[in-house]
Amino acid sequence: MGEIGCLKEVWDCKISVCKWHFRKAVKTRLAKAKLATTPYSAESAKTLFGFISLDFVPPNTRTDIEDYEGGVHDTIPEATAAASGPQDLETVPLRIYLPVLAKPAKNRLIIRIPASRLDGSPEPDSPDSGDEEGERKRDRRTFCPPEYRDAILTMMDQHYCAHPLIPGHCAPNAPAIHRWAVEKMYNFCEKYDLPEVWAYMWGNWYRPERWALWARSAHPEIPVLRTTMMLEGHWRRIKHDFLQNFHMPRCDLLAWILVTKLAPHYYRKLGRMLGDTGRYRELASWRKPFKKEWRELERREVSTKTEDTYRPNVRAWHCTCPYFVTSRFLVCKHLIQLVHPVPTVFFKEAKRARTSPFWCHPKLLPIREGDVIEREARGVEGDMSSGVEGMESELEDEDEDDEDDEGEQPSGDATSNLTFDEDLQEQINLLADFVEGLRHQAQFRDWKFLRLLKKEGGGLFRLAQACLRKEKRLRSTRGQNIRTWDQTGKMAMFYRSRPKPSENET
Repeated sequence: MGEIGCLKEVWDCKISVCKWHFRKAVKTRLAKAKLATTPYSAESAKTLFGFISLDFVPPNTRTDIEDYEGGVHDTIPEATAAASGPQDLETVPLRIYLPVLAKPAKNRLIIRIPASRLDGSPEPDSPDSGDEEGERKRDRRTFCPPEYRDAILTMMDQHYCAHPLIPGHCAPNAPAIHRWAVEKMYNFCEKYDLPEVWAYMWGNWYRPERWALWARSAHPEIPVLRTTMMLEGHWRRIKHDFLQNFHMPRCDLLAWILVTKLAPHYYRKLGRMLGDTGRYRELASWRKPFKKEWRELERREVSTKTEDTYRPNVRAWHCTCPYFVTSRFLVCKHLIQLVHPVPTVFFKEAKRARTSPFWCHPKLLPIREGDVIEREARGVEGDMSSGVEGMESELEDEDEDDEDDEGEQPSGDATSNLTFDEDLQEQINLLADFVEGLRHQAQFRDWKFLRLLKKEGGGLFRLAQACLRKEKRLRSTRGQNIRTWDQTGKMAMFYRSRPKPSENET
């Protein structure tokens, strides 16, 4: 929360909490049995949403002012002051501290006597306790029973995905979506008598200050990323690559590292991404699962009543089906099957937008002529009115097995951007550089790395052994020649032996 506060103070930006982290935080808290939770003020909540009842509060008056996700509370409600005041004696155990003689004063014998047992009544666990006490112990309250946890997480996923740009799933504007989400969570907790869960949800996730941190409806655009993996990778590079030997570096050292070490790394990376280096650039990691999901949805069966039920709109690229709103790439089978089959180049060039329509490309052609995708707002080049004949001929020329080899760049053939000499020299430089790196690893004597090297590089090592064995046989005047279809002969079939060095050279 301190980092988020600094970011909001410096930049006017939208903060999006990582979906994976907030799901983990909620799942961890629901699994705990502790009833004392976030301070909750029913009066403050009712002033914002009138359907909240003042009577639906946790029966346990004890609260935990530290039970806040993020470690600190941004606004202290009225319930915090009440929590710091005197509490009911029935819920506060009586503690008596007796000093132990002949020992340091810091060692004290603590005897805890529950206040509810000061009248001399037996403990529920004791043999003298009656059946009524045992039944009350079995029926005691828990924070959240296991049968409700998955339903709460599923509901939060729906609230996270809701956005005004996706119609049919929720309310049409951001304030109404917030009210709709709060009402659903409140009704669920009230129906199953979970006041502690509601106090935790309101204090950490559904009040306006926290709602804007994780719900994407709080921003007019839909962010492309759902996790903070890129940001975590940035901090990992700083801490583990440049500051691994500094626990608390001085500000001048940190500034020097950022300027002289980190910034040039990103400049080189940006130059490779934007500049034409004449070499193949690896595609982004999300394009492979995007193509896999697209091809899979193309083969799914679609009902004839789809347009009446979900009303898919290719022009704006949105659908009211449940799959679309939760999809990572904002696609569904109804929209994909309303456009012509796209070629492989679409998955290499398509860029997702943050506003509707989310996908635009010259090869993304609707089947119906009236459904023309608006491209002008996205700035996509090309003529959308061109016929489908060119695209169909391109599909026929493509390799049928391209789906299994997506993202792989062939080398050494006509489709490569490099000549044979350039491609071979690049592999030689790679291996030479890697050999120097292996020599550097020898000083560490790491057996784990050696085992990993043998496992992952086994194919390359076997090829090298076969080629050198063939070369040794050809240079030698003794022994039997290597047969073409032996294991060594097959692997080193295209390897030409180097000429035998003369006696003067040796």
